[in-house]
Amino acid sequence: MLFAAVVTLLMQHYSDAIVIGIVIVINALIGYMQEVNANDALEKIKQMLSAEATVYRAGKRQTVRARELVLGDVVYLEAGDNVPADLRLVDTDNLRIQESSLTGEADSVEKSDHMLPEITPLAEQTNMAFASTGVTNGSGLGIVVQIGATTEIGKISTSVQAVKPKSLL
Repeated sequence: MLFAAVVTLLMQHYSDAIVIGIVIVINALIGYMQEVNANDALEKIKQMLSAEATVYRAGKRQTVRARELVLGDVVYLEAGDNVPADLRLVDTDNLRIQESSLTGEADSVEKSDHMLPEITPLAEQTNMAFASTGVTNGSGLGIVVQIGATTEIGKISTSVQAVKPKSLL
């Protein structure tokens, strides 16, 4: 587009060059706004992630940084916690989790430790607790099955980063 504007100027078609220049500026502004919106979305996802987790290691209950979690860690959840990783629940006591960040469901979801069919839609996986969701009631124990970019919210974050803004021209 810039090349077309320069050529048009050299040909002394000033009104056409001005129109092309305006289109270039508008396109740049739209690209900038899309980039800002994508960065805002990523920041909001990061804010939803838990900073710490309560785990059982070597038979002892301890608090660790969420980024230090490894697959197989046993995590204790209670009301007020943000889930630090994707967990397969193995024990629950009246556990309810707000999953609106993943499913859009406004109400918190009752969780259980029951087995489910291998292929179960995300919104119906009642035996899973997903990273960045919030515990609203009860308590539970879960085994870490996914961390970081492999969690459901990590996949969403990766897909947001991978989106390339389309030019309007």
